[in-house]
Amino acid sequence: MELVATRWKLIFLVGGVAGLAIFAFMPDYNTLQMSSDARDFTSTLGDDEGRALIANVCDMVFALSYGVLGVVAFNKLASGGLALLGSLVAVGAALADEIENVLVFLNIKSDSLTNGDVDLMGTFGLIKWVLIVASIVLLIVVAARARSRKE
Repeated sequence: MELVATRWKLIFLVGGVAGLAIFAFMPDYNTLQMSSDARDFTSTLGDDEGRALIANVCDMVFALSYGVLGVVAFNKLASGGLALLGSLVAVGAALADEIENVLVFLNIKSDSLTNGDVDLMGTFGLIKWVLIVASIVLLIVVAARARSRKE
């Protein structure tokens, strides 16, 4: 854990570059992830399968980086149960994002995409966003507590 914590700037840089690369390769990638059904997914994808696959790999790197950074931040700012809770929420968000990314990949490569396939992808996307928001709120609380202890 200490080695990862000392490398947080590199992890942040890699994640930031991956996040920007998502949109450089496919500006509509978020729209693709939030498709309402198979027709919407296919329409958004268009002829950009290769670019979408590269954006998908970049999103996998991005999710991994924010999950690791969340664990580092919670363990730097808190201890005990609060650090564990925050770490679990951050890892949960990243894990849901990675599952969503695998489903995006499978949907891109599918020859028989169904609305159920897109709904499953969207379900993990929703879980991801709920956990990201919870993680951010919890991180704000933890940071405020850490600051008040220093004053």
